[in-house]
Amino acid sequence: MGDIPIDMPESKHVKNIVTIGDGAVGKTCLLHAFTEESFLQDYIPTIFEKSEFDITVDGIDHVIKLYDTAGQEDYDQLRKTIYKHADCFLVCYSVDSRDSYQNVKPYWVKELKSVASHVPIVLCDIVIVGDAYVGKTNLLNRFRDNYFEDEYKVTIYDRADFELNVDNCSHVIRLHDTNCHKRLYLSRRSIYENASCLIVCYAVDNHASYQSVVYNWTREFMVVRQFVPIVLVATKVDLRKPGSTGCVTTEEGEILSKQINANSFIECSAKEDIRVRETIYEAVRAAVVGVPEQSKQNDANDGFCCGLSWNCCNIS
Repeated sequence: MGDIPIDMPESKHVKNIVTIGDGAVGKTCLLHAFTEESFLQDYIPTIFEKSEFDITVDGIDHVIKLYDTAGQEDYDQLRKTIYKHADCFLVCYSVDSRDSYQNVKPYWVKELKSVASHVPIVLCDIVIVGDAYVGKTNLLNRFRDNYFEDEYKVTIYDRADFELNVDNCSHVIRLHDTNCHKRLYLSRRSIYENASCLIVCYAVDNHASYQSVVYNWTREFMVVRQFVPIVLVATKVDLRKPGSTGCVTTEEGEILSKQINANSFIECSAKEDIRVRETIYEAVRAAVVGVPEQSKQNDANDGFCCGLSWNCCNIS
């Protein structure tokens, strides 16, 4: 079968957008409602359809070329010829069809990755929380700007947006740096609602921040959202010198990680640029993989002290 004549981008303002998803989820109705401002009452299976129009977004003129594809397996080769030059995919499911929802990752994302791995398709909202002075802002600054601030400055809120390629897959990342003050809880809560992963930080030279992981941060977060991946991060490991005492040990961090059912545990230093990049990459992996099965099993039991695990509050 020859390639479908999908248009190669003529300039940076010409975008090819392809809709995919199971049959009967409403892909054609979505495009028809946008282009014609009307709704199609009768379901008519679509094999292939293209719409082209001009649109202004944020003051910039664009030429948008929308491609509507068939969801049936019989047309997989036809779809793949359309994928090759796509700039963006609209991956659709219907809220009244759980099968269409469950097919998104194992079928549709897998199919388009095999042909168009260059297109960012995963949006990860990663939220950094922890007590004051644990180094949340420096973690973000080191990753984003390769910069470390020696003088402590209070952060109310900061966000960094960027694209990452992790494990040969493109991701669009929004990294949220939050303030720990109680009066800003409602602000944090609004950020939690869309979180794909939570980075919970404590500083190895501050045992109180270690205790706060359970008593404050995971508990606060799970009031808003359950079953969100967690990466536990020990910061300022450059302060833990050989033979020194008083710092939270690696073993204590590993115990805490198991108790809160974290996806992973990392020790890092923004000052010395130790494992900072790995920290963010692990958060992306956690967002993609999801919550460890153990967390879901725990939630099915009764008697948890804070909804995390049987022993999560028994931290010495």
